Amino acid sequence: MEVEQALLANTGAGAEKAHISSEMAAATLHQPKVGETRERDCAVCLQDFVKGNELRMMPCSHSFHEQCIFRWLCVSLDCPICRFVMPSEEQEQRVIDE
Repeated sequence: MEVEQALLANTGAGAEKAHISSEMAAATLHQPKVGETRERDCAVCLQDFVKGNELRMMPCSHSFHEQCIFRWLCVSLDCPICRFVMPSEEQEQRVIDE
């Protein structure tokens, strides 16, 4: 099952209300190297981190495969581990407008 399908199945009707995380916020996530993170595997795909994998670290310090967390953030703004909320594009625009 694809990540998006699994997320939609788990969120039910709430999926319709999910906001897409700002591409800019996702793109600015820290890029640690394999071995520099406390996690040894990706909580999204459940695969081990292997040398050469591109990783991204959320502001809450949880790390994931880059493509896994980017796809996850297109469906849910919450960290898959601790539920830290990434800002949505709407929230970022409000800050800019103020």
